[in-house]
Amino acid sequence: MGLAKNRPSVTKFVKRLEDILEISLPPTLPRKAALSLAERGLVGQFNGLWPSPKNVQKWVERNWTASIDGKISIRFCGRGYYTFHFEIKEDRDLIFRSGSYFMDIRGLYLNRWMPDFDPEMDVPNAIPIWIKLPHLPLHCWADDSVKAIGNAIGK
Repeated sequence: MGLAKNRPSVTKFVKRLEDILEISLPPTLPRKAALSLAERGLVGQFNGLWPSPKNVQKWVERNWTASIDGKISIRFCGRGYYTFHFEIKEDRDLIFRSGSYFMDIRGLYLNRWMPDFDPEMDVPNAIPIWIKLPHLPLHCWADDSVKAIGNAIGK
């Protein structure tokens, strides 16, 4: 109980610049985390309305966990972006190669995590979309025909 009295009081509003708390992290912690994410992490953003972290967790459990051997840590990191940190590098590679992914109508833009990733600045330049081709004749379902249609639509 005596220790609680010695703690500084928590200020809700900063009134003076000198009152801002400064925290220094040991230099190895951020470096270790960055190396781990670069090796086993993906960053993704769902287009459209951003799903809640709880919904993303449920979606990952339904869509990815049966395909992989290890665990995944998910963190919301601002502006609709999530980091997916895989316990096993091969799991990350499998998920990354096996896309495109969709949550309902929202496509998931997914890329490897890079140390210079900034959710405030990075904007996806490519996102997965569904194209419906109603009444496409059966003789146009061959790979060559579908590729020609896709090439005509664009990348």
